[in-house]
Amino acid sequence: MAREAGERERRVPAKAVGASGAVRGDGGVHAKVVAGVDAGVGATVEERNLLSVAYKNVIRSLRTAWRIVSSIEQKEEGRKNEEHVSLVKEYRSKVENELSQVCANILNLLDSHLVPSAAASESKVFYLKMKGGYHRYLAEFKVGDQRKTAAEDTMLSYKAAQVLIISSQK
Repeated sequence: MAREAGERERRVPAKAVGASGAVRGDGGVHAKVVAGVDAGVGATVEERNLLSVAYKNVIRSLRTAWRIVSSIEQKEEGRKNEEHVSLVKEYRSKVENELSQVCANILNLLDSHLVPSAAASESKVFYLKMKGGYHRYLAEFKVGDQRKTAAEDTMLSYKAAQVLIISSQK
């Protein structure tokens, strides 16, 4: 057991180096390794935080890009510059697709591995709040029924975390 713990401690710094790149790459397999769930073992607090920061860094830049592009699109629409509006809409769509993909990757990881493997209620609450956050990010740019679904999923995740906190305090 001590040997296993020592091996895991040596792997964490190596995981830190590749965390952001793993999120931008194929996300799934690399993120599982980063989170420590590759061996069927729950993630340590350090690994959990590393995964969270890696995804936050990637999503932050995409959300910022989306806000800037959306602002430019509105300005160009106000100027009635249809050629620029068309180009900006196309680029906004690409940013939205990438945002959707990153959110889908982490939400899949949370649903299929992290939440179910979280033994401690603290970890489960962390993951449920993280899940709520990524649904919220989707709700920021989705429209119609997709926005409604993302907003509902946000509330369900946060509510599940709240219920878990209240039940663990009793």
